[in-house]
This record gives sequence, C-alpha cells and structure tokens, in this order.
Amino acid sequence: VELTLFQGDTRLITSLKKDDGTYNEGTAASPEIYATIHSGKDYHGQNVIIAGHPYYVYYCPVYDGQGSFWGMSFAGIREERVTSAVTSAIVKVVIIAVVMVAIFVVLIFFIGSIIAKALQDAVNSINTLAGGQLNADFSFRSFIREINALIFAGNNLQQELLGSVGGAKNTATTL
Repeated sequence: VELTLFQGDTRLITSLKKDDGTYNEGTAASPEIYATIHSGKDYHGQNVIIAGHPYYVYYCPVYDGQGSFWGMSFAGIREERVTSAVTSAIVKVVIIAVVMVAIFVVLIFFIGSIIAKALQDAVNSINTLAGGQLNADFSFRSFIREINALIFAGNNLQQELLGSVGGAKNTATTL
C-alpha cells in the first residue's frame, strides 16, 4: 500500500515513485479529489491514475491543531496488484475445492464399497438359505443399522427354518 501526506493539494511526503525511481513529491492531487477532501469528506475510488498507473485509492482530510484544514492523507494500491491478489486467491480456492471434491469422491467410493460388500454378503447368505442350505453364514455386521436389521432378519429366518426342518425330521422319524 502506497501512502502520501499532502499539504494542501501538493504531495509533501510519499512512498509513490515515478517510473524513473524518484519519489513523486511536489505533484498535485486531482482537482476533483482535492475539492471533495477540502469540503471535509473522504474520497475512495478505483481506476484513479497516479504517475501513469491506475490505483484503488482512499483520501481523507488532515486538520491542524486549531481544526483548520491543513491537507490530506492518501492510501492506495495499484490495480494490477489487487487483480493479481484476487486471481491468486481464486486459484487457491479452486485448487482447494478440487482437492476437497477429490477427497469426498474417494470417501464416498470407500463408504459405498463397504455398504455394497455388506449388502452383497447379505444377498449371498439369503440366496444360500433359499437354495436349501440351512448353514448360511449370517455372522457379518455392518455399521449401517438397516443392513444389520436385514442380517438379523436373515438369521431369524435361518433359525426358524432350522427349527421347522428339525421338527419335520422328528416327525418323519416318528412316522
């Protein structure tokens, strides 16, 4: 940020340099800006040309010990620096967003594969049970409550079928 102290409308002390490297002291402020500041108001704007370069600027009045208008102060930054900083921030945000999306895609894929495996295990056990093999394995668990309920229901079905088949075998033996 460049700073300047004006006495009246003339740059008294400044950090602004001309293209040749000398300080831009002794030059006058824009008459429109000076009129605004001299009336007691602050001035801020963009695309204000100073030493041949566009700036974002802020001017405010400076008063002496008796409260009389003495001059003004200036703070400004070249528009190209602001544009560069904004572009850099946008690039960083986009990179962070892409990384976050990639992380979430991997996480979703990982969680999806865990869910799919638990569901596939449940389907395989139920198909084994449906094929007449009553020794289907329902010992697996899931971190999803609904899949655990499905596993529990399959296990209950298996126990009931074992009880029914066992009862049928006892009846057949008795007969």
